[in-house]
Amino acid sequence: MATPHSPQISISEQEKAVLLKITRQTTADFREVCRGRLILEIGKGQPNAKIAQAFNCGVRKVRHWRNKWLKHQATLKQIEADPEKNKHLEKIIRGILSDDPRSGTGHINFLGRG
Repeated sequence: MATPHSPQISISEQEKAVLLKITRQTTADFREVCRGRLILEIGKGQPNAKIAQAFNCGVRKVRHWRNKWLKHQATLKQIEADPEKNKHLEKIIRGILSDDPRSGTGHINFLGRG
């Protein structure tokens, strides 16, 4: 049975340089480093299952980060094309690699006080 073909992501040289910088920083957040490495590997064109096996993680995780990068790919290209915004490329990429906001009850006051 054939597996579905994973959509390709493109990583420009500037984006690759930022991702490599993040993955090599000793002070970077561990999750950010792992996600940066994952994006770099996805950019090589390997299928999700092969990447998941290499990174010892689930296919859902690889698919999530592939889709998240794809979602922001057009924005990244626009930022790179604009010299004024280009200086913010690292900040934007770090934002992409960060956790999505989660819904929850953290804002509710369980004691019933104002």
